[in-house]
Order: sequence, then C-alpha cells, then structure tokens
Amino acid sequence: MNLHTFYINAISSGLRRDAAEVLLGDFDEERRADTVHAKRGEAYAFARGVTMDFPGNSVFGSDQAWDCVIRLLDRVCEWMHDDGTWSWYLPTTKKTHTINYSWSLLYWMRLVEDFGDRLGSERCGRLDRMFRATLSSRYKAAKRYLIDPLSKSTSLNIFTHWILELWYGGRLLDESEWEGIGEEVMRQIISLQFVDGYWPDSNVHRGPVGNYNIITLWGVSTYALYSNDRSALEAVRRAADYHFYLSYPDGSCVETVDERNRHHVGTVNPKLVCSLAPFPETRPYAAHFAERLMANMAPAELDVGGAAPFCDTLHAVPDSEVVPLGRGDFRREFATIPALVERRGPWYACLSGATTDVPGGMFHHDLQNHLSIWHDDAGLVIGGGNSLHDPPFSSFRFDSCYLAGGGEVAVVDGVCSLRLRYGEIEAHVEVILVDDYTIAIRACSQGHLPADSEFAVHLPGRFGEACRTSYGDVPMDDRSIYRAGGGDAGDFSVGALTFASQSLWRIEWPQTPVNIYNLPLRLPVESAVMRLAARLEGKPVEVRITIGRGERG
Repeated sequence: MNLHTFYINAISSGLRRDAAEVLLGDFDEERRADTVHAKRGEAYAFARGVTMDFPGNSVFGSDQAWDCVIRLLDRVCEWMHDDGTWSWYLPTTKKTHTINYSWSLLYWMRLVEDFGDRLGSERCGRLDRMFRATLSSRYKAAKRYLIDPLSKSTSLNIFTHWILELWYGGRLLDESEWEGIGEEVMRQIISLQFVDGYWPDSNVHRGPVGNYNIITLWGVSTYALYSNDRSALEAVRRAADYHFYLSYPDGSCVETVDERNRHHVGTVNPKLVCSLAPFPETRPYAAHFAERLMANMAPAELDVGGAAPFCDTLHAVPDSEVVPLGRGDFRREFATIPALVERRGPWYACLSGATTDVPGGMFHHDLQNHLSIWHDDAGLVIGGGNSLHDPPFSSFRFDSCYLAGGGEVAVVDGVCSLRLRYGEIEAHVEVILVDDYTIAIRACSQGHLPADSEFAVHLPGRFGEACRTSYGDVPMDDRSIYRAGGGDAGDFSVGALTFASQSLWRIEWPQTPVNIYNLPLRLPVESAVMRLAARLEGKPVEVRITIGRGERG
C-alpha cells in the first residue's frame, strides 16, 4: 500500500466537488448564518489544489476555485459576531445556535500561513483580527479548564480541537501565552487517555465512543505532528492499537462497547488514515485502514469526506510502499474495559461486560447489547449496538430488569465467555467457534428467575430480506410487523444464515432503536434489527449459526 498515492487520490476526489457548492453553498443569507459549517475548512484544500499540480487535480490553476476561497474567507470575517462566534441555523428544527468553526479554523490558519502573499496584506489583516477574536474565547475556555476540568461545555473531541487551534494560533500569531496554555491543556487531554487507547468523551464517563475517539485522536495527532511532543505520539500509538482491535475486518468500529454509536456497515472513518499515516510507528495501521477504505471502490470513487486533513499532512507521508498491519488470528482483552475480542479464521467476535451506572439520555445509549459476531462472508451476523430505555435491545431480560450491573469476560478451555450480573441473577454467554462456517452461542442463568426471563440476539442489516421458518416466511420490510407468541421455531434461516436449536425462538420484526440525537424519535426501519429471543427456564439455551458457503449476506 502506497499511502502517498492514497492521499493523492483522496485529495483529487475531494477537489472534484464543485468549489462554489462546498465553500459558498448552504449559507442562509437572510440570517447571516451557516447551515452546514463542518465543510468550510475545505478552503485550504482548494487553495492547495489551485497551486499544486498532481494527477487527477481538476482545479489546478483555476481562478474560479481561488475566487471561492477568497469569498468564503471574506464572508466569515464579515459575519463573525463581536464575541468571536458565528450563527449556525438548522432548517430542520428552525433553531439558531452559535458555533466557532471547530473543524475549519485550523485550516484557515494554515491557508494564511501558506498563501499569505497571494491573499494580500489587507485581507490577511482582517483574517488576523478574526483569528484573534475567536481564539480569545478558546483562551478563556482553556484557563477555566485548568482551574476546573469539568467546566468544559462540550465533548472532549470538540474541546481537543479548540485547544489545538489555540496552541497553533498562538504560534502563528506570536501569542506566547496562548501557545503555552494550549500546550499545557493538550498535555492534560493526552493524560486523560486510558491505557487501552481511548479517551473519556464526556465529563461523566459512560464508556468508549469509537467514532468520537477518532476525532480526539485526529486533534492529538495533528498536535503531535507539529509539536514533536513524544507524549502525544505515544497517545497516537495507543489509539492505533485500540482501533485496530476494536474494528471489524471491514474496518468499521465495533459498536458493542460503544455508548454513542450504533454500527454502520462498511464505514471506515477516513480520519483514522490521516491521523496515523504521518508517523512511522503507526503507518502500518494507516495502511490497514486505507486498504479497508479502498476494498469496494476504485481510486476515482474514493470519498474521504474532506480533503483538507489530507492536504495538511501530505508532506509527512513518504511516497513508498507500506506493508499493512497483518490481520491474522488474535485474541485481545482490555485493561479498562471488561471486553474480549477474538479473530479466528473468517470469524470475529466481541463479548462485552461493559456497563454503566450513569443513566443514558440525549446523545447517550444504555450499555445493554453485549455480543457481536462477524463473518467474512456474511458481514455483521449478530449485534448492531445499543438503544435507550429500550428493553428489546438487551442481551438478557429478567422481567423489568434489563440493564446489567456489571460484567466480566474470560477464556475457559479455549472458549470465550461472558458473565453479567442482574441484581441477584448471574447470566452467562459462551461463544464457540466450531469451524470456519459454524458458530455456537450458549446462554444460561443462575439465581431465582422471574417467569418472564429471556436471552436475545439481534440481527442487523436485514431489511428487505425474509426469515424462513417452518410456519412460513416473515418478510422484513416497512409494512410487516411480526410479534410471535411463546416461540416460533427451533430451525430457521435468514439470508445466508441458518439457525439450528433445540430451543424455541420468538421472532420479532422490526425493532428500531431510539435516535439519541433526536429524542424521542426512532431511527428509520432500514436501521431496524431482527430480534430472536428464547425463554430462560433454568436450562441452557443454545443456537448454532451456519453461514452459507460462498454467499455474501
């Protein structure tokens, strides 16, 4: 894998978008507000594209693209409020919020640093005043944080970029106090990282958050690149390990331990590549994730969301071959998460005993779904993630008790096992990798069981298919609602999956999770899972799942 070539393809792809649409579209002129603020840092990518010729670059020498860069910079200077913030209007809610362009400010500073002569002294003066006004608010936030770390008003992933920009702006604008306090707070942020390689994203820690951890990593990595801070580089290396082991073979984040993100099929966060590629120690990890990104697309189709981070780190990525980190068999336990992952042959399994005493709420799931299983020929077989105040998404339910109070994982005689505590009841799960195409899941419980006790597994990504049972087919579409009685089937199949069991399983479709970003609504039926539940009556429940050979689910 040549990461430099990957970068060039990623940048070229980003620059094929219309500069006017990316940089000037989606503003609300009447309200003087942005509506999609995250992409405005692409001004740096288009400026680099205008001035640097490379294969696939469609904007080299383009006066139109450069004019869009200038007009964006002029607009943000003109529309900034006196306190260094801007307006962000959400048409869906018809509400206006304040923003400080957390994802763009660094790249505007890089643009001035690299293209100041072309921008001209008068425009650079206005940009200087804009930078100082908005960085002043970051300086105040950093000073409050040093007094009281719980004073930060946003998630750690966003706060990390505020502090990165304060530190970088201090260097650029010759504000030594900003640079110094930025460095001090960045080192405190780095020190918050758990030894397993993830950061607590909220003031009240509930558990890991995969994709948001990548955003924090991206900020720490950029700081490591420009500061040569050894502690930052060590944090990047630990995070690389974390994301390598807690990603499925397609590169997508494992959702089972995640308190904010459900699973997204085939989604590899491109920020993993540009966060890991600049450093020799983590470059093989970057090559691994770049390969996953390229697995199902041609170079011309590569979409990394934004080209600016790749333009910013291109200089640190050599034009040479990198051997991706090997993905052979492994088993991994974690020091700060009661979770275990195993990769054997085409299988990947995650058993998680992660729980939280902190109630879920807006932006936060309950930790309730404790098992996920992947197969190379079928994708994610079991799992999908958590929900909120939603018993059907729990692995176990004992009457009204569906959230475990604690859990542990272990390997016993080569078998991965999980133990969960629900009050006085102990629940156990074992995952047995029988062969390359068959896996067995065994569940049981100990203690006084209420009459309504059950174990459940969840099948994600099955919308549009049908569950074939001896009683007929259960279509999984937006019209069908299937809630069976005490038990439907011991043997049944879904897509390329065949289930065999001595127990009766209740089939439920659709189970749609709560949308934690827009309570109390639920996600659309395309995000539903099929729930299979078996009663726990004092004896083990076991199911064998076989993957149809050569069939991709």
